Amino acid sequence: MLCDIPLAAFDTSYAAIYRGQSLFFPSGTVDTVRLRDGLAKLVNSTPILAGTLQYDTSRPGGWLKVGAPWWSADEILNIVDNTSRVDYATARAGNFAPDTIAEDFNPKPYFALPPQPVMRAQVNIVRGGVAFAVFIHHATCDAQGCAAVLRAWAALCRGEVVAPLSADRGVFGTGEGAGREEDHPEYARPQLATSLLPSTAILWYFSEQALAALKARANVDGNVGISTHVALCAFIWQRVVAASPAEDPNMAVNMLNAVDSRRRMNPTIPSNWLGNAVSIAHARSTARELLSAPLSRTAQLIRTSIEDMTAARILDAVALLNRQPELAMSPALAFSTWARLDTYELDWGTAFGGTRCERIRVYWAPPPGMVFIFPMGANGPSDKGVEVMLHLTPEDAAALDKDPTFAKYASKVY
Repeated sequence: MLCDIPLAAFDTSYAAIYRGQSLFFPSGTVDTVRLRDGLAKLVNSTPILAGTLQYDTSRPGGWLKVGAPWWSADEILNIVDNTSRVDYATARAGNFAPDTIAEDFNPKPYFALPPQPVMRAQVNIVRGGVAFAVFIHHATCDAQGCAAVLRAWAALCRGEVVAPLSADRGVFGTGEGAGREEDHPEYARPQLATSLLPSTAILWYFSEQALAALKARANVDGNVGISTHVALCAFIWQRVVAASPAEDPNMAVNMLNAVDSRRRMNPTIPSNWLGNAVSIAHARSTARELLSAPLSRTAQLIRTSIEDMTAARILDAVALLNRQPELAMSPALAFSTWARLDTYELDWGTAFGGTRCERIRVYWAPPPGMVFIFPMGANGPSDKGVEVMLHLTPEDAAALDKDPTFAKYASKVY
């Protein structure tokens, strides 16, 4: 009999949302038996994936746990024949934009408060291909954790032996330090109204050459070693602020960066750890400063905020969230990067007719301000550019579409 799995401080910040993604395969055949068998082995070895997310009434204040009912692979994975509804070649020609795919291709909605199954997946068989949607509740794992699930599932489909994924919630303990709310502006009281604001998703592609040009612009004026990621975030921050004129240009403008804490802890947390290890780097400026400053200055501001994410600061945030588990990420322009994830590289054996994923998409609508940097490799193994999805208000999205400075470095996907 499986026992309840209490979740940890970082998990409570994501109680209301799934992490879902659709993987597109140019295959006319699907080995559903292999997929189900692989999933069955995965959930048997990593039971948290088979459980149900729910509030932990033994720990009042918003704490979560995973418990019964426990779901089988047959219940988690749904196979749907959509060949009469969607043509793969047409969807590909439209860059797999939302209007080329049916709304019910997602197995779950984006917003989903407990109780909810931890994992649901749906194989949508279309004419000439497959749209494979995998949804794992964010309260149980972050982007790296979801990538570990896909990596293990693909290996099991190849017939390999895979070690169980670790879901040990003791890796951060109860934190260390004062854990004062005023020291962590990246967290705030939940603002439910934010989730109701309309959001428009726009997708842009930054080529390897464009990224190199931005990095070169960021590494001037005494800056050395500014990363491509920081340069890209600085550029997007500046252009989004330009697209949304502030009523008061001297008012504070915040930017958040999701930072993977695994390698920042001592000892480090293994890459196959299934949980939320995301700490939030917080940078603050004003609209006036962002619009007048060179890219190098904004990049330095962001780099400093990321470098401040030491093990001590991370554990201090854990201490805060252990005392106040109801806190959530502050509303701001927030970046999450999946650029280095290996999703495009995964070999699924014969599960999808021997093909590999050729495109990754997310079809959900978070509040305005979320920015997702997709994995490299959208245009093949040699592609070092990235697709970037921005969720903005309709007005800001339209303004960014008309920004010649933005278009100088990025091309519109949809």
